[in-house]
Amino acid sequence: MMKQRAQVSIGFIGGGNMAGAIIAAIIKKKIFPASAIGVSDLDRRRLSQLRRQYKITPFPDNQLLTRKSPILILAVKPQQMKEVIKGIQVLVNQKQLLISIAAGLDTHYFKKSLASSMRLIRAMPNAPALIGEGATALYASPQTTEADKELALKIFSATGKALFVPEEEWLDVVTAISGSGPAFVYSFLDAMVKAGLKWKLPEEVTLPLIVQTFIGSAKMVEKLSESLPSLIEQVASKGGTTEAGLQVMAERGFANLVEGVVEAAVKRARELRRRG
Repeated sequence: MMKQRAQVSIGFIGGGNMAGAIIAAIIKKKIFPASAIGVSDLDRRRLSQLRRQYKITPFPDNQLLTRKSPILILAVKPQQMKEVIKGIQVLVNQKQLLISIAAGLDTHYFKKSLASSMRLIRAMPNAPALIGEGATALYASPQTTEADKELALKIFSATGKALFVPEEEWLDVVTAISGSGPAFVYSFLDAMVKAGLKWKLPEEVTLPLIVQTFIGSAKMVEKLSESLPSLIEQVASKGGTTEAGLQVMAERGFANLVEGVVEAAVKRARELRRRG
């Protein structure tokens, strides 16, 4: 399994869940064939699993994969990145496109160890990418080409929705809103379920109704051209149940609470970036 490998089209350093989701999407959308995807990972069992599941090409180490990959996706955790960069820094060249999905590590972090002229794209995917419903924001360093950007957009659009942001600092806010966002949504769902339980509605009834309500509401926002206040107004009849609930949300500062949640996450994202 671990013999010398031929050139591949794209390589993944790190084969965790997010890497697996991106690999699955690339193969499904026929961006690259499975045989043209290389992966290296310290966990040999995980590497074997990826090989069996997707028929990718496993690599014995990051160095060989870096030599053989014109496109290299850095899919390790932020705390592992320093060691990864240390191992490949003399091998990375201007002909390669690097894509990092590590939160909190900005272009300055990579340019400290790699060439300042490197072609780097940062991607901030979120957990729903695991089921093809992700939201990914991308930022491209000035050295990247239009072809680089198009390819990165194609790759991450395969996992859901993807778009480029013009300012790198925006990724801190993206990290808070869409990166951490699923956990905030799950927390709201959990609170709604508990509220239903309080009124004797069993979870097997409450949860599917709430989940579908979130899905349906999100799709209406996506498909209709109306503003959010307009959509709220359509549901909130004068003197009705919705209006009563919205009044409590206003009185208890729901909007301020959400703003505070996002602010805390943004500040934490900036702290982590500065530490990097």
